Amino acid sequence: LQIPAMPVPAPAPKEVGQAEMTLEYPSEIEVLKGQTYIIYLQVKNTGVGNRTLKDVKIKITSYGIPFEITPLEIYRINTGDAGVFLITLNVPEDIEAGLYRMEFNVTSRWHEKSGNIKITVKEKVAAEDIWETVTNYLYIIARLQGEIRKASEEGKNTTLASAFIEKALENINRTKELYNQERYDE
Repeated sequence: LQIPAMPVPAPAPKEVGQAEMTLEYPSEIEVLKGQTYIIYLQVKNTGVGNRTLKDVKIKITSYGIPFEITPLEIYRINTGDAGVFLITLNVPEDIEAGLYRMEFNVTSRWHEKSGNIKITVKEKVAAEDIWETVTNYLYIIARLQGEIRKASEEGKNTTLASAFIEKALENINRTKELYNQERYDE
């Protein structure tokens, strides 16, 4: 009895070129007391060749405003592609109006970039601030829909992301209805 030798897997293609990390984010934002606000921080691999950014993480220092980060890590970003961190600010009702700062550091295995965002906390609620917030969310949703569409075209499972976006759109549409009815406190 002769047993055929196990096939040896082909070696992974050698990475050539150089990865480069660039960040896109707002340098300043305005938020209202008691508001939840989402910041869209995009990490791009603007390098050359087929080098990837691996194990991309973000560390944030926020002075006075609690936050959440989604996702906690982006495992890989290929050359020419981008990943997105959503930073959700949960502005307390009792925070003092004024200027705050958020600093962040984005790292991958071999790269590091830092930045900061000036956050102006304002008293709530003015009708134009509500409309500005709705517009901000619609912009973020449109950007995310583009990223989800691209990931889906690449064969990635986007079911959960699509469900979150649909829920967000429902909430935004409800807010638009209340705004149009001048029911600002609901």
